[in-house]
Amino acid sequence: MHIVPPDPGCAGALFGLHLCTWALIAFPAAAAAAAFALFVVPFAEPPVAGFLLQGFHWQMPGDPTGYRFSGGLGL
Repeated sequence: MHIVPPDPGCAGALFGLHLCTWALIAFPAAAAAAAFALFVVPFAEPPVAGFLLQGFHWQMPGDPTGYRFSGGLGL
């Protein structure tokens, strides 16, 4: 690894940052996105899907054939 300050490194800079710096930024960001998708999305998805199916109505039909949220808004 090129760590001496005047050394330009093994590749050119992209937006002022070298490849190693972009890897240091991208890897934790990818790990955080994977953790978010693994732990948060499964718990947030059922309430959102239920709200889109039921909309602002008090009861959901036994066999829903469409989204009542968008139908109630006239979309």
